[in-house]
Amino acid sequence: MRFIDSHFHLHHLEKRGLNIPAMMERLAAAGFIGGLDIGVDPDDIAIRKPLLDAYPFLHYSVGLYPSHAEDESVQSLLDGLEASINRYAPHALGEIGLDYHWGFSTPERQQELCIEQIGIANRYRLPVLIHNREADYDMVTLLKGHRPEYGLVMHCYSAEQELFDEFVSLGAYLSFAGNLTYKNSEHIRYAAEHVPLERILIETDSPYLAPIPKRGKVNTPEYIPYTYEFAAGLRNMEPEEFSEIICNNYSALIPNA
Repeated sequence: MRFIDSHFHLHHLEKRGLNIPAMMERLAAAGFIGGLDIGVDPDDIAIRKPLLDAYPFLHYSVGLYPSHAEDESVQSLLDGLEASINRYAPHALGEIGLDYHWGFSTPERQQELCIEQIGIANRYRLPVLIHNREADYDMVTLLKGHRPEYGLVMHCYSAEQELFDEFVSLGAYLSFAGNLTYKNSEHIRYAAEHVPLERILIETDSPYLAPIPKRGKVNTPEYIPYTYEFAAGLRNMEPEEFSEIICNNYSALIPNA
């Protein structure tokens, strides 16, 4: 079975002591064909890029996480983001978005930061990867008013069930992580069952959100087959057939993937 991971943090795994070359060898033997390493800080790409250069089948993004709304010099950060885009030619912009759970700055400042970055993504023809936590209604409103023009991914999709049709109507890819397998995730499972097959992706968000039966462990892309198999079961599909659809969707989102 071929598989991709549409959202992971390789540098965070390395910081936790994971042997990345050994993991990559195991992944290649298991059918892993690529995925997207995610940025959260304008400067992190300079650290991540040397590691990524060893694995040309990996793609990468840059972006400013919602926590940066607290910074006093947001414009300087945005300038640095554009400089990173020009220097490193990323494949996507993100993860960006809204996180009201942790109360970063104010909702208004988070929204402003997200809107500015969507504008940057549209100028550079990049798909956008959205982080959305406890901000469902504001997120829908923001994306309706400021649409990413070159692709939109709702990372670690977990929005309220009543807003499912709203997110689908945006033309977004819904990307499901290990929390799809958790006991109290009925609203996430509903979305995974009903999203159009051409708009579904699977991710780990590693090192976070390890799926059942690995919950509580440091997550890695090696655990993503559990989520593939779980999601395929929800769709009454064979894992191999389902994985081909996911790989094709990823290729449609990321040019030359």
